[in-house]
Amino acid sequence: MCLIIISIFANMSDKQTLLIALGTNVNQKQNIQKAMDLLRKTWHDVLFTNLKWTKPIGMDTDLFYNCLAYAKVDEDLSQVQQILKNIEKACGNTEADRAHQKIQMDIDILMFGTRKLHEQDWQRSYIQKLIQEIDY
Repeated sequence: MCLIIISIFANMSDKQTLLIALGTNVNQKQNIQKAMDLLRKTWHDVLFTNLKWTKPIGMDTDLFYNCLAYAKVDEDLSQVQQILKNIEKACGNTEADRAHQKIQMDIDILMFGTRKLHEQDWQRSYIQKLIQEIDY
């Protein structure tokens, strides 16, 4: 019995905290919903913040629709990056669209495990506001 409990806790500790930011400025409601659905299929316990409209930063485009997502994941960082790239592509993301400032879906990893990524994004007011909704 003791070995089973130790094994369960060992497996739980292998999970990494994942915090990601999602944003789109094209077909915003449909694209964000599709990304959220794909994330739920990948990580069943993923949690999302409220959705927030924001002005584009450094672009002259339509408003962005954003949210944050939080999950505990088994995959390593490179596997998570590939999963998220695939979700972006499934939402219609292409380099050609990006060149024309059409962002079908952008997913940035803000935190993996204890490692913070995209440090500049953490300073954005909408990120700071949305992060308060997540107990990570």
